[in-house]
Amino acid sequence: MTATPSAMEARPTWKLDTALFKTPPHQELRRAAAEHGIESESLRLERTVEEARVGDTVSALVTLIEPRETRQWLVELALAEIVRDRSAEARAPLVLHSMTGREIVFDTGEARVATRTLGPLSMAAAQETFGSSVRIEGGTAVVNHEFLALGFDGACRAMSKLKRARLEGRLGEEEKFAFGVRPFGDDARAVGRAIAERAGLTAEDERAFAATFPALTTYVDLVSRTKGLSDILQVVVERPSWWAIVRRFGRMEWSVRFESGSVEVLEPVRVGLPPGISAHQLPFTLLVNERPVLECMLLVVPAHPPLLTSAGIVGLVARRPGNDERRLVVRVLSARRGDAAPAVVDTTGG
Repeated sequence: MTATPSAMEARPTWKLDTALFKTPPHQELRRAAAEHGIESESLRLERTVEEARVGDTVSALVTLIEPRETRQWLVELALAEIVRDRSAEARAPLVLHSMTGREIVFDTGEARVATRTLGPLSMAAAQETFGSSVRIEGGTAVVNHEFLALGFDGACRAMSKLKRARLEGRLGEEEKFAFGVRPFGDDARAVGRAIAERAGLTAEDERAFAATFPALTTYVDLVSRTKGLSDILQVVVERPSWWAIVRRFGRMEWSVRFESGSVEVLEPVRVGLPPGISAHQLPFTLLVNERPVLECMLLVVPAHPPLLTSAGIVGLVARRPGNDERRLVVRVLSARRGDAAPAVVDTTGG
């Protein structure tokens, strides 16, 4: 099977339920976290643009809400090392294309992230059996730290320009901006340039919009390769039927539709963040073969250390399209800087 990614805008379909970000970890999970040295209640977001340090750590509460059961996990992601390899094969950049015809190039980089997962803890079972052991799993994931560092903050500002242009009548509701892995045709580029001009999009805005693709895919890849969490996304993602795949001769074409009409600046205290932090809500829909399979609402802040490993995502709610029976909620509980200088492993041999 092959995958052809792309991204564009879409109309808003749902709203953020801020109450979901106020659910605390169960006391048994907090007890287990303390036992294993995992912070669960000390969110410190530093305004820094310094390099990432070894030991930069993010811990998050993962809650899976299902009709008959609610389960929780605590996840810790700690930056272990950054690999510096200047060979052409290791550093082949990602090239995307904007609807205006602009080619956008993203550098790549490799980092190792140490992961620890506590859980799952069934909330119902925990109420009946106190002092029960909570399983812990550890591992290491190799990720593209350059992509994670792109974050989503700039994209939210760019999408806010598109939203404002529609509210002010400079853009129609059906005029959507997009980017993809292949160049757009002449007609699409003409439309894209007109949209960019009327919305006041700059080259920086286009780059920030395109950056959502590598940042999001790398974040999801890290979550999927974190032990104990790899199967959770499958619970809330609606899988395409085999017939839908067969009809396309085995191809799985996936795309992301960002809902610029629902991008909003959030008051940090509403969602449990420290005051003074720039926070946005960013909703999107994942489609496979043009069929929606996942709706997700991101809560994002600038992806500065120590939030590099989360791409600046401090919260998310995911569900099957239009279905609130099963929801996945992720909330960052702790983010702290490492004590060591950046540990770089140079594999260039020079």
